[in-house]
Amino acid sequence: MAVLEKIRLTPEQEAILNDGGIVRIPATWDEFLDFKEETRYPAEFHYGEIIVTSMAKLVHEWLVVQIASLLKTLFPTPDFFVLSSNIDLIKTNKTGYYNADVTVVQGEPEFFAEREDWLTNPYLVVEILSDSTRQKDFNEKIPEYQTMPSVKVVVVVDPKTDSVTVHTRTDRPKTWLATRYDQPGEVIELDGRSLPLAEVFRGKPVLKPR
Repeated sequence: MAVLEKIRLTPEQEAILNDGGIVRIPATWDEFLDFKEETRYPAEFHYGEIIVTSMAKLVHEWLVVQIASLLKTLFPTPDFFVLSSNIDLIKTNKTGYYNADVTVVQGEPEFFAEREDWLTNPYLVVEILSDSTRQKDFNEKIPEYQTMPSVKVVVVVDPKTDSVTVHTRTDRPKTWLATRYDQPGEVIELDGRSLPLAEVFRGKPVLKPR
């Protein structure tokens, strides 16, 4: 019986990732799971493709902590759980495996395949854009989040413009309301809760050009 060779990154693909790019690899669900166990890079699965991205930068990781801290105040336990990017979001039909930057769960978390790091019922999802992932996030990840029945709010944070766009599910099927907040004095509305935009970016690191 033939043993399938595991998918591994080539030196050329490693170079793309080290340069801040994205690598796409055709694969099955099982091949993806094997790959994810061994790679040091963030990896997602989207309809028959492994999508590998470069490691997060300082400003991105700072925003993850900042936003998670703010959301913990707005969505307190025990009614909600605010989770970091180590929790992955799974579509139960195995077409998608996504790594959100921050996730909020309402009520009891539900898991896939008895894995407590594979969540199936996110309530609020946060994506922080970067130059390399911007197109992928808008064209693939955000639409997929919106197909998950439990998701009520998708928050997109753009550190380049210090803006936040909130996608909120409406009562009409497949209809979402997108609201962009880009002025420091504006107040973000998150499913009936308020968050000043200025608080999201307050103290954001400013790095010297390299």
